[in-house]
Amino acid sequence: MLSRRTDRGSFFAGIRQVKNSAGLDSQIVTLRANYRMSEKWGGTVGTAYDIGENQDRGQSVTLIRYGKDFNLRVGAAYNPSKNTSRFGVSIEPRFIRFGSRSLQPGQFDGSGGTR
Repeated sequence: MLSRRTDRGSFFAGIRQVKNSAGLDSQIVTLRANYRMSEKWGGTVGTAYDIGENQDRGQSVTLIRYGKDFNLRVGAAYNPSKNTSRFGVSIEPRFIRFGSRSLQPGQFDGSGGTR
């Protein structure tokens, strides 16, 4: 379920189930919130919990700097079930156009929908 009440923020809640013949029965609940703090800054926070195996699958946070031609994303994530952490930096071009619309940041971010 994706809720977008304003252009500044959105909230995503979803559940996915994975089963296999080896006995895996995983039901992962995902929550994610996106917020545009200003014309130049935004952020995302997220969490995932496996209710099938009763385990925390991790949290993430991303800070985004929206530029005229490029976006800069700096993010971190932690998965306590595997005791792993990640840190990432990405630079994304903003000059890709579809007709009269340009590709917007977060449009295809895996939150279950597009703008």
